Amino acid sequence: MFGYIEALLNITTVKNDDNNRVVLIMATFFHDAIYDVNSASNEKDSSNLFRQFWEELSSVLTLPNGPWEGIERISRYILATKSHVPPKFLLSNDPKRTNDHHYLCIFLDIDMAVLGKEATAYDAYAVLIREEYSHVPHRTYCEKRSEILESFLDDKGGDNSSGYMTIYATKIMREMLEERATMNLRREIKNLRNYTIV
Repeated sequence: MFGYIEALLNITTVKNDDNNRVVLIMATFFHDAIYDVNSASNEKDSSNLFRQFWEELSSVLTLPNGPWEGIERISRYILATKSHVPPKFLLSNDPKRTNDHHYLCIFLDIDMAVLGKEATAYDAYAVLIREEYSHVPHRTYCEKRSEILESFLDDKGGDNSSGYMTIYATKIMREMLEERATMNLRREIKNLRNYTIV
């Protein structure tokens, strides 16, 4: 994910500065900091851990301009990984919100970049996910996992104006990974529906 951040920041046409870079890096670092396959609150717990870290950091550092607006952005980005849908309120004529929406879309896209791996690498990833949920009965896993993967094929509300459903919210990630990710997802869904593991 960090590699994608650097690559995408080098080619983005939206305002690119250190604030946006720090938001992306911190959100990436903390977004799965707490991860328990049996928990439904990983995103919230990870966001709380980030806030705790920031409070401790602020207690030993003097920040030049008071509270930093990036704190709320980082927390919101982490929480957005639960649904992978950018909040609609960020779509407005306000340049600050437009900027925030763009970088949130980048963050969510790099979190989904794993879906666009080469077929062999993706299949190995799918096997690792199954091992992670080995405590879940086989049929239940296949049914629930296929539901989740099917939801990734729904429209995510990014900057796509063509109207067709996309996995990635940003144009550059669609151009790089959309086709391969779609094939990977469809292949795994088919296998899951047949109650097999890739």
